[in-house]
Amino acid sequence: MSSFIPSPGLSLALLALLPVSASAAPLEGRWEADGLGLIEITRDGTRYVARQVSGAACSLPTDRPVLEGELEGTLLVGSLWLCQRGPSCAAKAFPVVAVHDSDAGRLSALVRLESGCTSPAVPGAGVSLVRVGDLPTPTGEAVSAANVAERAGLSSAEKQRLLASLLERGHALLQSGRSSESIAVWQEMLSIDSKSWLAHLGMGLAQMNLDRLPQAQREMELALRHAPAGSWDVHFNLACLHARRGNKQRSLHHLEEAVKRGFDMPESMARDTDLAGLLRNDLAFQRLVQRAGVNRDRARRR
Repeated sequence: MSSFIPSPGLSLALLALLPVSASAAPLEGRWEADGLGLIEITRDGTRYVARQVSGAACSLPTDRPVLEGELEGTLLVGSLWLCQRGPSCAAKAFPVVAVHDSDAGRLSALVRLESGCTSPAVPGAGVSLVRVGDLPTPTGEAVSAANVAERAGLSSAEKQRLLASLLERGHALLQSGRSSESIAVWQEMLSIDSKSWLAHLGMGLAQMNLDRLPQAQREMELALRHAPAGSWDVHFNLACLHARRGNKQRSLHHLEEAVKRGFDMPESMARDTDLAGLLRNDLAFQRLVQRAGVNRDRARRR
């Protein structure tokens, strides 16, 4: 597959959630994540409490919550319990401020492990929970880059520098085949700016590389929602995704949109394994490859 793209020391607990069930409350229900396994979030007064159900990398006593805290607008302020491995490394509860983005179906939190320690619940650079069902939109303040940055004590310039650095890091991980590790980077970007189309697209590509196609499609569609109107990047990657899923018409639709917006790499289109595998002999596809070539020639004459 051809792709678009375009921190160290932090291990991230990052929740791109898929509740297996949802209820009238913002967070109640069952959620699933690599490393954390299946967890169930319930409400106890003003506090939300998450307990393990199955598949967790860290074994907890039945009476110990894996995650708990209070929801303040769109922020869950509390603690995340993780086991640790390494010399003098022990299981403990880490303080977290998790951002609940109901539109993206994600609960994102950063947690720094102790120096020299690792955790099986944080594989690679992070844990990713993927949303299974839709949650209702919580009341309270909206998540935005501004209020997350303000709470994190970041100036606007610092936030932009951090996002640029994370984008470069995520791209490098994707290019080197370390998609699982890149998930944590995209999630950290989204905890700073939940509408970052590049972060959603990076997350979608990582999930696609891991053959998690429904999750990849969800992320790419969120990227499309927030991407600049004239950008072809998301459309091209959605075309590749739908081709892999065997959806010829949707793949051709997104290729058409990409070419309209100036996509000018006909060789990439023709040689892409997902596109060529489904569309190689399709006349509409062949015309789109030719139009991409026209875009390239036009760009060279400028």
